[in-house]
Amino acid sequence: MAFTIDEQKKVDTARGASIVEYLERRGYNLVPGQSNTANTFFRSPFTEDKTASFRVKNATNTFSDFSSGYSGDIIALIERLEGLQFWEAVDKALEILGTSAPVVINTELLPETKIRRVIDLEHPQLLQYLLEKRKINLTIAKQYCKQVEWTVNKKDGTTPKFYFAIGFEVGKGGAYTCRNEFWKGYVGPGEQNSPTYIKGTDENSTKLNVYEGFIDFLSALTRLNKLVPTHPTLILNSIVWKALIPDGLEYDAYVDNDNGGQQVIDYLKTIGKCNDMRVYYRSFPDFNEYHINTPTKQHI
Repeated sequence: MAFTIDEQKKVDTARGASIVEYLERRGYNLVPGQSNTANTFFRSPFTEDKTASFRVKNATNTFSDFSSGYSGDIIALIERLEGLQFWEAVDKALEILGTSAPVVINTELLPETKIRRVIDLEHPQLLQYLLEKRKINLTIAKQYCKQVEWTVNKKDGTTPKFYFAIGFEVGKGGAYTCRNEFWKGYVGPGEQNSPTYIKGTDENSTKLNVYEGFIDFLSALTRLNKLVPTHPTLILNSIVWKALIPDGLEYDAYVDNDNGGQQVIDYLKTIGKCNDMRVYYRSFPDFNEYHINTPTKQHI
């Protein structure tokens, strides 16, 4: 979109409206235990999010919603959340800015994430989380996941902060979708996520399993007591990547029972034959919750 000089100034000014303040005005509360000076976390305003997967980068006043795949600045957020056109959203941002101080976007203070090491899963807290909270077989988890350790540095010399989590490598390599009991997000070069493909044991299969996240994938393998799925499997890691699903196949879709999951189902129906496996876990938000609360002798 090309702007005149005056329009560009208007847009740049609107981008100074605080995303955090905007969400709080709309009744969304930040999650104190996960928020820090670099990032502020909320539960997603777009999905039925049980964890705080909506991140605001404070230094740039931009957001990434890992449960829906949406990201952008304050204008993009208002557009999508309120169903407004671009210039309507700009005006809305300016209204917010008119009653508060602008966010100072300082590129010299941008946090820098650096992976320190990637090792086999071993930390007791991570193993306990998988086994007790998610009911995942640890042998299966160790087949697909790593322990990712990283630090977040700042150019102002602030002491780096250390983090660690269960990491599931995404398709582009060098980056991981990570989670522990208190946080989930992406770590790696540019924090770029993409789908992860797992080769099945049936080399002639024309069926593709589709999962939103790796915890659901590990849950299915745990229920089946298998290290490798029979059919080739695609873990989206975010529904934003649904357009990368190969077409012309039969799909068993193990997606979430929310708007995002429905978007995936609707898309799969346009490119092939879609088996909506949510029929077996309609009473639960996702496959893992079904797995946790339902005896394994029942249908997966």
